[in-house]
Amino acid sequence: MKKKNILIIAALIVSICNAQTPKTEPYVPETPLWPKNTPNNWPIYHLVHPTFSYDSPFDPNPAFFYKGRYHLHYIYKNEAGFSFAHVSSKDMVHWKWHPTVLAPPTTGHGMFSGTGFFTKDGQPAIVYCGWSSKRNWIQYALDDDLNKWSKPQVMLPKGKDGKFIENVPYFDPDIWLNGNTYYGVNGVSSDDPPR
Repeated sequence: MKKKNILIIAALIVSICNAQTPKTEPYVPETPLWPKNTPNNWPIYHLVHPTFSYDSPFDPNPAFFYKGRYHLHYIYKNEAGFSFAHVSSKDMVHWKWHPTVLAPPTTGHGMFSGTGFFTKDGQPAIVYCGWSSKRNWIQYALDDDLNKWSKPQVMLPKGKDGKFIENVPYFDPDIWLNGNTYYGVNGVSSDDPPR
């Protein structure tokens, strides 16, 4: 009888331990689809996010003409959080939706306002506000279809003294290359912005 009780208690302990272990499934990027039966007042295909939600889409952000294709990224909110939807086209009339790879599970934060630019080597790069991080981030394209990106790196601004400024929230970056020099601007606030 003692042996049976010990086995039952051991089985209960294993069950409880297994029940408390969260199952983490890998992030599978969604590929948005154009909805069926769209309202007649919707603008042309590439100007809207594929949802009937009126809080999406947000503004278009990184945009590139790269290797013969136009690439546009739009802020929208899906189950993962604020993400960049990605569409591309050869003629700006017929558009293809790409997997949503720029999303909180792959970046560690939401994707918000920013821009795209080309590095000195001609590599596409994006800078953006990491939603809820109070920081701006940079990522580099790792493939010609812009479906793979490097891990995000935080961009800390420097003050006049050359030291990094870490105690001020900043957001909405823009970077461009002029000649051999990168230039950039950030929104900075002494108040905590709603990000």
